[in-house]
Amino acid sequence: MQTSLAPKDPSSQLISDFQQRYRYAKPPREIFIGRVIPLLESLVKCFRQTYIVVDGLDERAINDGLPNVLVSLARGNVSVLISSRPEVGLETAFSQKPVLEVPKESIKDDISIHIEFHLDHDKIFERIPFKTKLDIKERILERSSGMYMPHCYHVMTLVGSC
Repeated sequence: MQTSLAPKDPSSQLISDFQQRYRYAKPPREIFIGRVIPLLESLVKCFRQTYIVVDGLDERAINDGLPNVLVSLARGNVSVLISSRPEVGLETAFSQKPVLEVPKESIKDDISIHIEFHLDHDKIFERIPFKTKLDIKERILERSSGMYMPHCYHVMTLVGSC
């Protein structure tokens, strides 16, 4: 009995080759953009439509070239969705692309709900009086400037632990 194996999916082979080549990169999680871009460019050719989603682009060094690479990839069958806090370098790189801005007040509401949940449910806060919790929440909201930052960091800062 003969069995024939179907040819391996080209995208799987590209990813496998990339993993083998850079498995032991030092440090392992930091792979230069110049090495990832050829992989992405090859991968997008394997699909009729490709969506690339990048969350927190502002958390990278803006001058590493990634914003410009993403702009260049966003053509033909490739759509790119990026989330980021406003940063001058990113605004410049994406100035010719559609932008959806989220009002700071909307973000502030989400942050407030998140803080309230943790102040009400995390054991570390259970003995703190209600009024103190309200003060903590207000101070965190003031310091956040409409941007999410881990509440524990702010609470520790408020009590002088950091």
